[in-house]
Amino acid sequence: MTDVRRVAAHFVAALATSTLLFAGCSTPARPDRMTSEAAPITESAEPPQIATVFVTVYGDDVGGFASHFIPLPRSDFEKALLDTIAGSRLFAATSDPAAADYALNVGLISLVVPQWSGTATLETSWSITTPVAREEISRKMVRTSSPSPFSRQREATENSAKTNIAAGLKWLAEQLGPREDQG
Repeated sequence: MTDVRRVAAHFVAALATSTLLFAGCSTPARPDRMTSEAAPITESAEPPQIATVFVTVYGDDVGGFASHFIPLPRSDFEKALLDTIAGSRLFAATSDPAAADYALNVGLISLVVPQWSGTATLETSWSITTPVAREEISRKMVRTSSPSPFSRQREATENSAKTNIAAGLKWLAEQLGPREDQG
């Protein structure tokens, strides 16, 4: 009976360890940790006119089983993007598409996070359209990566999202540039 108890104790310990590892890994990314610094502004004599954008983030949540239980919910990515835009001096977000200068469409394509360690990679699609005519001005795929050391998958996911947002807004600033005063 001693061998059976020893085997049972090892089994229970292994089961508890597995449960803790998977529970820790399944925690979704936190949007407040994904908010990026606002896009840098080049020095000029006059501050640029702020472009108003109507933001749409589309696609399903990414990650999950494909990323060893590290989810990145679409709503969390959208909140982080809107929070970053709110801190920007180049853009302002609006909930009214008629009041926007441009429509910014961001699609979550994929998130791959290693099970143990490696690199977390996030792919998104960014496009700018005119809100009225819905003509596409420009489109770009943004792929960002972040080191993912053992037991730091959530932080790697957040860093990859933060870097992705910063790269996307930098691209947006390059595409739109400072606007001429229309007044």
